[in-house]
Amino acid sequence: MRQNMIDVLKKFGYRVYWQVLNTKDHGIPQNRPRFYLVAIEGKSQCHLFRFPPSIDPEPIENFMEKDVRQQELTTDTQKTALNAAKKKLKKKGIDSSMVNAFVDVGATPKWSSAMVGTCPCLTSSRCKMGGHYSTVAKRMLTRKEMLRLQGIPPNRFNYKTAGVKEDDLKFAVGNATSTNVLMRLLPDALWAAGLLEKKIVLPTRFSKYVCY
Repeated sequence: MRQNMIDVLKKFGYRVYWQVLNTKDHGIPQNRPRFYLVAIEGKSQCHLFRFPPSIDPEPIENFMEKDVRQQELTTDTQKTALNAAKKKLKKKGIDSSMVNAFVDVGATPKWSSAMVGTCPCLTSSRCKMGGHYSTVAKRMLTRKEMLRLQGIPPNRFNYKTAGVKEDDLKFAVGNATSTNVLMRLLPDALWAAGLLEKKIVLPTRFSKYVCY
């Protein structure tokens, strides 16, 4: 299907560029590889387009809320998945009580996994159940933290005033495109298409945009 889409765009005169970009390679520590495609109408293209280079993510602590109460896991499945992930970390010599690991407690024990210093992929189903579990904070992610890890300022949208339920908002967060990737991708795409007079310096730090 991907190749069919590319072939159709080329047939209609577009120059097509595509690449799999990971959120964690563009400033925010969430493991979220996604397919990105840029198509520029051939006659309109003024400059060569290149995808942005990878940069290191900021520490995940920059996106976490302070003074949030610890939280007990509610189901036996979650507890079993957490214990299984901790055992896997221990085999690697990692003390999960000292090193901030994020565990997908929504997975079965066989497939339970943890990422140190990086949040696993925030899918719609995982966000709705509370994201992932932090072994240092000893709780699931908050709504604000999940938004930040998608590059979205949590206070920009008053979902209650808009009549949106919190579970529906979390579900939408999991379906969203990471805005930090777009912030690094779009300036060069617009410049290549002749829609900007000059290149914009690409951002490298995102906590200042999303942590309010």
